Amino acid sequence: MAVRFGMPIFADDKVLKKVGITLDSETGKPIEQSSAAVSVSKTEVGPSRFEIFSESAQDILNRAENEAKRLNHSSVNTGHLLLALLKEVNVATEILKNMDIDLVRIPADIEASIAQQPSIEGDEPGLTSAIKKTIQLSVDEAKHLGNEKVKPEHILIGLIRQNDGVATNLLKKLMINPERIYIALIRLYTRP
Repeated sequence: MAVRFGMPIFADDKVLKKVGITLDSETGKPIEQSSAAVSVSKTEVGPSRFEIFSESAQDILNRAENEAKRLNHSSVNTGHLLLALLKEVNVATEILKNMDIDLVRIPADIEASIAQQPSIEGDEPGLTSAIKKTIQLSVDEAKHLGNEKVKPEHILIGLIRQNDGVATNLLKKLMINPERIYIALIRLYTRP
């Protein structure tokens, strides 16, 4: 793995807009958002800047929104993101399986925890501050681990590093922490 120094990070405009992240056009680093956030358009920075999330990570973000819609919730939260993460086999689900986590029970526990969330009032559900922070932590984690793209395992680490949210609370109850995830990642990446 190589760490990228002085190189811009690339991301899909639609995904970045969904998670409320704006990248500095010169450095490629996330800019702290104020209440009057400025959006970055594809025409301003060129189409190649929008590849920070792997295809599977983009699918997970889209599925999280679909989970919120399916459950008729007004906002996408970390519970929806974890539900989306568990929908298909990926490195994150493999890590959880290797930790002997029951992947069948987690969705039922999450849905029970978020059942009381308000219903959708408009066409599209919004994003909670917890999920925005989780996505930012995922981006930071990918950079920290020397990856050019955010992958499902970075989203899992972002979820557990987040201090608040349905998914974080559930993962912590299951005794999952970043250190256990790192150990599982090392075992997964170094196995023959």
